[in-house]
Amino acid sequence: HGMLQQVHQSILFIVKHTMQRLKNGAIGQISVIQQEQALLIGFINNLCKQVRQITKEADDHRYLTCYLEHVRPVVGIDEATDFSLVEIYAMASFALPEFSSITLDGDLMQRLTNKGIHHWRELENVLPNHEVLPLTVSFRQSVKMLNLARQLYKNSVGHDPDYTAKKDFASVPDPLAYINKDEYEKLNWIEKRIREIYDIYDSLPSTAIFLNDHEQEFKFSQDLGARKFFKETGIKVVVGNEGENLAKENLVRVFSIDKVKGMEFDAVFFHNIDETPYTGDLIKRFIYVGVSRAAFFLGITMSEKNKENEELLKYFDTKANWRYFE
Repeated sequence: HGMLQQVHQSILFIVKHTMQRLKNGAIGQISVIQQEQALLIGFINNLCKQVRQITKEADDHRYLTCYLEHVRPVVGIDEATDFSLVEIYAMASFALPEFSSITLDGDLMQRLTNKGIHHWRELENVLPNHEVLPLTVSFRQSVKMLNLARQLYKNSVGHDPDYTAKKDFASVPDPLAYINKDEYEKLNWIEKRIREIYDIYDSLPSTAIFLNDHEQEFKFSQDLGARKFFKETGIKVVVGNEGENLAKENLVRVFSIDKVKGMEFDAVFFHNIDETPYTGDLIKRFIYVGVSRAAFFLGITMSEKNKENEELLKYFDTKANWRYFE
């Protein structure tokens, strides 16, 4: 009890001191507050674990009571590469002491945060003796789409990935890119490509368009949805998760680019990818994630070709269309 009470008083002091500094203007912005919280959570949980290994007489203490209510025999951390080591340390601390399993899954190339881990060996100090099991088969993508992902991966990480494609198709559409400063013309291009997909299947498979900012979603969906093709077919262009399930056909969904993870579509478009607030390697990572979301069709639009996006454009055909795919 005495040890836990000292920890409790120390935490109260830290919080009080920090809030006072905020009030006095000594801290303009606490960018690491989440990391501090994660560190405290991990520290307290691990302290409780150690206390219980010594004695169970303190189980009625508020920290022990809370700890025992929340620990679990199985802890799963999805998209683990987006989390910092401190956050992983905190999440792993919720593993049941007596017996537990901690599983992390993720693709190092799909790390879309600056704080995330760059290599699995970084986990050694947080999860000693962990085992890395590579996944070698992609069940979602065509060979051509996966080859694009492999090229982006090697260009960014420096070596080939381990995976291969499970699916193989006789004919797979090329990834396309369109360059034009005129927004109206870019919308025309997207409309034509979606019409081509519709003509191939006589319906529109699941389709998503990713924009740079969520504030653009409503206007973009209105502008694209007002065009002739969508009026003729009755296909709706909607914002994000609005309405029915994500995989529904004859529906185009519009998301901000930061929502790209965790979804899968037959066709994916990135609009004005060169105007994204992200730069360099991070743009390639977003495209890589987009490739992993697109089963067959991938298109991007941009305003101009320059040195920054020239490397990216070599993976796309800027002159073709998808009519030939029929």
